[in-house]
Amino acid sequence: MSTASPAAAITPQARKLDSAKLRQARVAGVILLGLAVLAAAVFAAGSEGTATFRLSRPTDPWALPNLQIPAAPFNYLVAAVLAFLGVRQFLRGGLRRTSVSLGIGLFLAVAAFLVWATAGKGFSLTGMLQATVVGAVPIALGGLAGVLSERVAVVNIAIEGMLLAGAFTGALVGSLLGGIGGLVAAVAMGGLFGFILAALVVTYRVDQIIAGVVINLFVLGVTSYVSSLRSIRNTGS
Repeated sequence: MSTASPAAAITPQARKLDSAKLRQARVAGVILLGLAVLAAAVFAAGSEGTATFRLSRPTDPWALPNLQIPAAPFNYLVAAVLAFLGVRQFLRGGLRRTSVSLGIGLFLAVAAFLVWATAGKGFSLTGMLQATVVGAVPIALGGLAGVLSERVAVVNIAIEGMLLAGAFTGALVGSLLGGIGGLVAAVAMGGLFGFILAALVVTYRVDQIIAGVVINLFVLGVTSYVSSLRSIRNTGS
């Protein structure tokens, strides 16, 4: 009775997956090595002085000391770490942590850029993080809405219009009834346009792309018109 060798037991699909992982690791290694060269040749060589990051604002109840980082040594260290992560992707053990290594490398590259841009100056790290969170929340909510729509086989490109309608309604009603009233009105308006999109696409079989474009253009036109009326009224008064 003959037994198949371990090499013959590997299916073509498994070989395909292994080759895809290997290619992904190689691409990640090239990206990390490129970031290492960038950090060493541009960020480190062009950095002088110390980068000062302010960790608290004047209005904060607890004042934290500023974070001071020597620009050139830090960027050279980042370049060395990026080079290590990049070379590791070409070794046998690098296939297991490709995503983690790439994420760490991108984070270090951003940190090196901030240190290079702030060398010899001061920068409010707290203000940047606050602005990042404020700007990222609508994008994250829009992405989550798109994922939920895709789960029910609806290509929802009207997310921007729904967000704009909800935000405009919330600001308008909130200025009259307060924060809770504006929040409820924003949710209701977003749900209304979601219902309109669902009715057009599911019930009346309207093309999903056309329905989304119509909603976006309609909301953009209405909000622009109402905003222009308010500006004209303020100018006239």
